[in-house]
Amino acid sequence: MHPVLSRFLDLQVARAALSAPKDASLSEEARVFQTVAERHVEQKTLLLDAGPSSRPSVETQKALLFLATHAALLSVSEDARLGPSMAHARHVLAQEGATPEETELLLASLLLEEAFGFLGDDSGFDSTFLAETLDTVEAWGRLTSEKLETISKSMMEAAAPTARPQMEQACWALFEAAFEEGPQPITPEHVETALFQLTENKPEAESARARAALRRVLERLSELGLVGPRRLGHLVDTLDEGLEEAPTPPRSVH
Repeated sequence: MHPVLSRFLDLQVARAALSAPKDASLSEEARVFQTVAERHVEQKTLLLDAGPSSRPSVETQKALLFLATHAALLSVSEDARLGPSMAHARHVLAQEGATPEETELLLASLLLEEAFGFLGDDSGFDSTFLAETLDTVEAWGRLTSEKLETISKSMMEAAAPTARPQMEQACWALFEAAFEEGPQPITPEHVETALFQLTENKPEAESARARAALRRVLERLSELGLVGPRRLGHLVDTLDEGLEEAPTPPRSVH
């Protein structure tokens, strides 16, 4: 989790930052948080009106998460290492027709994914993973149905004749789970959804073949630059967990 996001998920810390004077004593993190809050007056007002209650309203919690996430996004944008990748991602998404609001929401979702998207990963802010994800935006941000067709066709042609139906099913189960609502990074949730679709009520031997085909699809997408190596590791872990657990109903796709 990005340190700015982590710091300002505490309501009282966030309120103190909003009330702090804008002088030389203001920390860099507080400056970023104030800057974002000034752009989003509705959310800022909700926090200032919340009071010292230990049980903030749902609306206040949403406002807090929104401001903390966008403050972290601004911090990343100003970072010497991550800033250029963030700027390029914005450029690509704008070229593909995303509005500024859509772009900011999508990029903010990448920070939330790094923070909360992988259970059991509490090793702190994984800047390398975020950088990798930003560097793949150009590949998945420019995806079209025609490009997905080309990927599926090439994978079928590379497979043994008897394996081609399984490969096609694996491709489209994953593509529909991940990209039905538009281009975005592939997540473990997408893999779980595709795996459930491919293995529900199927014999173990057929399920194993489907799992192997899905793994090959992920590896191919990584070769094409759509999935970075660290993300691939997380996704393969999801498949491996499927060997130990029965398929579970898919959760909603983001």
